[in-house]
Amino acid sequence: MKGKRSLGCLGGVIAIIVLVVALALVHRFVPSIFTAFAWIAGIAAVVLIAVIVLIVLLANKAIKSLKKEDPKPKQEPPKTQTSTSNLPPEQAAVINKGRADLMNVRRILVKIHNPEVSKAGLDICASLDKLLQALRDKPEKINGCRQFLNYYIPTLGEVLTKYSRLETNGVVTAENTEKVINFLIDFRKASGKEYQSLFEDDKLDMTVDIEAMTIAIKRDGLLDEDFTPEAKPGEPTLIIDSPNNSVVVEDDMTVVDAVNQAAGKEPEKEPEKEKDLVH
Repeated sequence: MKGKRSLGCLGGVIAIIVLVVALALVHRFVPSIFTAFAWIAGIAAVVLIAVIVLIVLLANKAIKSLKKEDPKPKQEPPKTQTSTSNLPPEQAAVINKGRADLMNVRRILVKIHNPEVSKAGLDICASLDKLLQALRDKPEKINGCRQFLNYYIPTLGEVLTKYSRLETNGVVTAENTEKVINFLIDFRKASGKEYQSLFEDDKLDMTVDIEAMTIAIKRDGLLDEDFTPEAKPGEPTLIIDSPNNSVVVEDDMTVVDAVNQAAGKEPEKEPEKEKDLVH
């Protein structure tokens, strides 16, 4: 591209030189033709300048009209995944405060230079993102996480703020860094445990559904093997909820008997053993 531009400039200079030399020769040997040519050139130059000015004015007007008709859309901040528009005001306030505190933690982490502290903090932020998303999907669990959202996350921000201040002033020590890293590791474990606790009911419901379905399948003879689990003494009573009824398994009965009882059937009786005859 540079070579082509250089050749173009050189060609333009040569053309101007040739034109000047030609005009000088015409003026020297044919003065009348030179005078006529000069008038024609002057008129052409004036017309050309007027056309250029007119084109520039029209182009500016067209650009302004396009800007008015088609303004550039304003860039909106990306919507967060943890939208709270479908939550009651009180629960939405708790989630929004948690999100604001988490954003503050992210801003502080940007200022921290220690890579280990920064990485541990980012891992916590990812864990807290999952927690807030789960709470948005399970609003009934929000009350149980108020302590975590209202105290733990803000305290995390305060700890990181103080560490960043020490680091900025050049007075942070290896002991300070080690304490902060250990604290962040513990906080990450705590946030993971809090996240897991949100799904304990789902795990229990799934286990109960599996047990109930397994009992029903084997009771209906769809599996060959015998299946008569019994409740162990000392274990809490098992309650299996189904769409139609509840099956209560007490300590002195089998699960199959409990299912039959809930269905209105007589409990299964064991066949009597034949007595040995003594002759």
